[in-house]
Amino acid sequence: MRNIAPPPAKTAFKITMILCSILSVAIPASAQTDHRIVFIKNLIQDAAEAQWTDGASHPLNFNGLSGPYGTVKRGQKIGGINGSEPPVRGKLIFNDNVLADSIDIEFMPTFGRLNSQVRGKYLVLLPKLTRIQLELSYDLFLGSDSERSTADFYVEVYGRDEKEPNSWVKKEEIHKENIEEVRKLATINTVGEENYCHFVYVAVLSQYAGKEIRLDLVSNVPADALAEYKGRWLTARLVGSTFDYRFVPFESKNDPTVSAKTSNRIPSPANLLQGTGTIYEATDSINLTSVRFYPDESLSTAKIKGGDSTERWFGYLSGTMAIDGADAVAKQYVWGEMAFDLKNYTNYSFYSILADNLNSTLLRVDALANIAPAASGTPYLVAKPSSNPYRWDNSYIGFNSSFTTTSGANKYVHAFAHVEDWYQYPPNYNEVAPTDGNRDWAYIRIGYWRSSANHGYDFHAQKASGDSVWNGSSFVSEASPIIECFMPEWAMTYDNQQVLGTGNPSVVKHPTSGYYYMFYARQLDNNPGNGYGNYPPNVGHNWNVICLARAATNDIDDISGYENRTNPWTNYYNNNGVTWTNGRGGESTPIIDEPSNDYRSQPKVHYNAKFNCFMMICRGPDGFYIYTSNGTDVMDWGTYQLLLYDYSGDIQYYNYPSLISSSGEDNYGNDDFQLYYAYRPSSGGSHSMVRRYIEFSGY
Repeated sequence: MRNIAPPPAKTAFKITMILCSILSVAIPASAQTDHRIVFIKNLIQDAAEAQWTDGASHPLNFNGLSGPYGTVKRGQKIGGINGSEPPVRGKLIFNDNVLADSIDIEFMPTFGRLNSQVRGKYLVLLPKLTRIQLELSYDLFLGSDSERSTADFYVEVYGRDEKEPNSWVKKEEIHKENIEEVRKLATINTVGEENYCHFVYVAVLSQYAGKEIRLDLVSNVPADALAEYKGRWLTARLVGSTFDYRFVPFESKNDPTVSAKTSNRIPSPANLLQGTGTIYEATDSINLTSVRFYPDESLSTAKIKGGDSTERWFGYLSGTMAIDGADAVAKQYVWGEMAFDLKNYTNYSFYSILADNLNSTLLRVDALANIAPAASGTPYLVAKPSSNPYRWDNSYIGFNSSFTTTSGANKYVHAFAHVEDWYQYPPNYNEVAPTDGNRDWAYIRIGYWRSSANHGYDFHAQKASGDSVWNGSSFVSEASPIIECFMPEWAMTYDNQQVLGTGNPSVVKHPTSGYYYMFYARQLDNNPGNGYGNYPPNVGHNWNVICLARAATNDIDDISGYENRTNPWTNYYNNNGVTWTNGRGGESTPIIDEPSNDYRSQPKVHYNAKFNCFMMICRGPDGFYIYTSNGTDVMDWGTYQLLLYDYSGDIQYYNYPSLISSSGEDNYGNDDFQLYYAYRPSSGGSHSMVRRYIEFSGY
């Protein structure tokens, strides 16, 4: 990992929420130098402030009685915005203890009436920021005969009339892109007695920065509706930033006129559902032969030799390797860690190489056991699970973070892995072949692998002093996890068939502190058993949160003495004062812990030299979110911004993000990146790797 020059000294500040009204708005002065993301207003929480009317402009009382056209009231959705935890194998998982505030809309039958609407009008004075966006999500309920709703939830923007300041002039309507097509394809979710489809989009309002506007949340039912319709607004969140970003084709990155759209902008109701450009343009598909379910952790990179004299970039990804069974139709899928080797593209990195060339760079093994990058053949596994049900590494290993260091005259790759145990403790159930036919869960830990000297694909799990592993009959002296949850495996009841524990590690080197910091996801069982008792104090929520650990740089970089030292990783824990607890089972306090309508997982963090801070991209209910730290303070993070949202709003269409910078690294960057991630085109089936170019500006 590179040595990062420390940023210029600056005055630290805490993020300040901006309460926007027609009276006042304030932005922290230091926000302009610290490149922060700024919360502006939550229209869901502030629904009582709005003026609510129906389609005939009759007033509606918020939380009042039904009117002739419909009602609007405060509601709550079980399971949060769109699922309270990430699902296992594409399943929606809902925690009944997690509730999200909503604005519930009920329509009466229209019977041919026009303008059957429920409308909420908000007055907002927007701050002067480079980017302002309104993040929106809503549910449409199915009718009594399970027909899909044809209702439309959208936003109208109004500005004051220059000649008559007390009048408002409509500027635009902003709809979910390709709404007719999306409504037909959206997954139907069932929770209890509710059947609904979920939708997400972002309306960019940057052109109104510094202006007073009126925002109308509009819920509209077509004139031919013969039955009652129901829907709910779940997210209507105004947020801004001192920087902007755009998705564009890589070949157009120097053309300021090209930008992939983030919403349809429709000037009048006459062409209400017409519109072309979408946010999903400019995506490269990366198709790998003989591989499925890839990547299953975030892509990580390292530059090193490959056991020869040529230094080049390697990329690490997890997936399944297809093996023909005795029956030609049957397939057995073996999970493991694979590697791209740019041996034949030494002038390229994973930022610059063409997507079509990546299949030919995957390391494969032939019948003579030769290992080389090739376009076909059996993928070579640089790490794979032990398959021993008693071991902690029995079922799944996926590198999520990697970097190189130099020790003496040699270079080494350090890799940090998400490791899954699919067997209950003791091992009497298995996810792949459950005895009860309904087991789908895993206990997760974090492990540490390191390459041989000057070798990008020869890896070994690293054992610290005192490490030992139970193999079913005895303890053996082998590598143990470096991070393990304070809630042990035996306490997990897996009521919701979840993935519980600690995983998805992302490691960065701090420019000044002398530590490596690891950001990781943690999820607790909301109903632990077997006499576990209560949670420790100040450990945050039980759904997915982002936690922090650290290790002294010398304890990682000095490989000669690693096995003679105890595990160097310790957890951040703040219980009336910051302490650092044992990485294996010590308490942890989240650094990212959103309210009960949100979870966060799959963090990927890099040091951003242009912003002089750390930037995190992670997974949440509606897609990928970004955060920025307060300078280089890894324990002080501001609010978030939705960067890329799921196409149809169905949970986990997008997963495992990784920003690869123009330098080729995934833990250091400037202003432009290739965003690699997993894409699953439907609610079931395999996912595969895609990427798109993203450029930050305006800092």
